[in-house]
Amino acid sequence: MFSWTCLKEHPKSATVWRAESPAGALVLKQHRHPRPFAQELRAYRDWLPRLDLTRTPDSPATSDLLHAPARVPRLLAFDAAARALALAVAPGERLSLGPSELVLSAHAAAGRFTRALHSLPIADDDPLPLSDAVSARLDEWHARAAGLLSPPERGALQRLAGRRDAFAGVRRVPCHRDFTPDNWLLAGQNLHVLDFEHARLDAPEADLVKLRADVWPADPALEHAFLAGHGPLTSDAAARLDVLLALHAVATLAWAERHADPDFRALGRRALAVALASA
Repeated sequence: MFSWTCLKEHPKSATVWRAESPAGALVLKQHRHPRPFAQELRAYRDWLPRLDLTRTPDSPATSDLLHAPARVPRLLAFDAAARALALAVAPGERLSLGPSELVLSAHAAAGRFTRALHSLPIADDDPLPLSDAVSARLDEWHARAAGLLSPPERGALQRLAGRRDAFAGVRRVPCHRDFTPDNWLLAGQNLHVLDFEHARLDAPEADLVKLRADVWPADPALEHAFLAGHGPLTSDAAARLDVLLALHAVATLAWAERHADPDFRALGRRALAVALASA
């Protein structure tokens, strides 16, 4: 007996099925566009098999948290012509928020995962320095969102943009770039990280932006747990996170306006409020 269940279907991104047979189950993911397929394939094939998820170099002691490592699905096969991936099934449930010991431990595991991912020795071969790339993105998205912001908001964002000097000399590292609990599964004491379609080289703080915007403000204990696994942020890293959060806010607002999407508009406004609080 062979059966299919559609887990997700999005007209602009990907369709995901779970296939069941007497021999076992697998997940099939077919992308509609070549770039996210290529990014996810590179992550599963070239990056993730090289991760040491049992420990993170120089990570601080986390004796108050469970030490189970994060895990990722295994790539079973792929079809480049069809832009399709076959993946092992990741067990577990979506992570609910709250201050329980298990949820705190999951955030610590997520912190260790990002530290391990960012530590992979992948060459940054982009000829454009990261600081120049961030400056160009800031100028572009601030211009697109200018009509959506009040004069005080524009002034505060310009002050945040002044912290772009913290990107000088920073190299790009492998990043998930959609790193939120929506892409984590919790199975017992094990955290599984999913959905690498946005993965590419970027500033390491790119993986903290959505957590800072959407998760940590509601429960600072989750930020503490994550950083216990990840390691504390230096002053320069905190400045880069401020800049990237402001960039995320204006980009989300501009996208929401273009597509008349009220949910994304609300996301952008929440991210903007968090960014302005640090201006």
